Amino acid sequence: MNTHRMAARVYGIFFILAFVSYGLGSGLVESATGVSDILSNVYANKTLIIIGVILMAVVHTFVNIGLLVIMLPILKPYNETFAYGYFGAGIAATTILVVGGIFLLLLVPLSDEFAKVGFTTTPYFE
Repeated sequence: MNTHRMAARVYGIFFILAFVSYGLGSGLVESATGVSDILSNVYANKTLIIIGVILMAVVHTFVNIGLLVIMLPILKPYNETFAYGYFGAGIAATTILVVGGIFLLLLVPLSDEFAKVGFTTTPYFE
C-alpha cells in the first residue's frame, strides 16, 4: 500500500507538471500565432515560439511518458490488456503531440524566408 501512495503522489506531481507545461507552452505559441499576419509576427517572436514548443513538446512529453510508466505496474495486475492498451494509446498521443510541435517549429524558418523576400509577397507564402 505504501508503494501505491508514493506512486499516487508522483503521478499527481507529474499530472500537474504536464498540465502547466502544456498550458504555458500553448499560451506562448498562441500569443505569437493568434494574429492575422502570422508569419511577420512569428518572425518578431521566434523566442516565444521556441520556448512554447519546448514546454509543449519536450517537457510535456517526458512528464506524460512518466505518467504512463507510473500507471503500468499499477494497472497490470487488474487487466494486462487494458494496461498495455493505455500505455500504447498514451505513447501514440504523445508522439502526435511531438509531431505537432515539430510542425510549429517549422514556422520559424518559414517566417525567416518571408522576412528575407519581403512582406509584400504574402500570397506566395499562403
